[in-house]
Amino acid sequence: MSKEFELARLAIVRAVMAGDIDEARGFAWAHRIYPLRSTPLEEAFADDFHVSREKVDEVLRLVDSGWRKKNLVTFYDLEGVGSEGVGLARMDLVAVLRTAYLDRRFHDDVWRKLVEPGSGPVESQGLADKFSVEDDISY
Repeated sequence: MSKEFELARLAIVRAVMAGDIDEARGFAWAHRIYPLRSTPLEEAFADDFHVSREKVDEVLRLVDSGWRKKNLVTFYDLEGVGSEGVGLARMDLVAVLRTAYLDRRFHDDVWRKLVEPGSGPVESQGLADKFSVEDDISY
């Protein structure tokens, strides 16, 4: 990660804390996840995000595919417990899904399935919680 990326990240985090930008973008930057709605700023720093646009798109495609096929995925499905999964560390997958929730992606049924008891680890149970600067944003 470049020094310029970290400076931009801190500016974005401060902006979301002040309520000047949307929660999903601020959360993504705070957790170094490529934002779902990219701008030229994100494109300029694409290589600096910990989780790439391609990985984010892969997760979203799998969730969307499950919804369209009426076979909703669980967190464990995405993580790959007992199979291959998306190849992200648990907390990175949590952050990608949390970004998608904050961006109002997917039907409520998708989120109910993802946070259903037994469908994922305790770390995934807050995916669909109300946004909180104190809980969701960190430097």
